[in-house]
Amino acid sequence: MLLSATLFINAQSGVNVTEVANMPMPISNNAVVEGWTKDTGYVYSFGGIDATKIWSGINKKSFR
Repeated sequence: MLLSATLFINAQSGVNVTEVANMPMPISNNAVVEGWTKDTGYVYSFGGIDATKIWSGINKKSFR
C-alpha cells in the first residue's frame, strides 16, 4: 500500500493546470484526451451524456 501511494504521488508531481474555455454544453461521462500541435495544446472531448443524465441524453458530439 505504501508503494502504491508513493507511485501515485510521484506520478502527480509533474501536472500543470491551465484553465481553458468552458464546454459549449454541460456533459459528463465523456472521453477526454490531450493533443498537441507544434506549439499549442488542445483538449478533446468525445461522446458523453447531457445534464438530463438519462439514456436519451447520450450523444456522439465531439469538441476541441
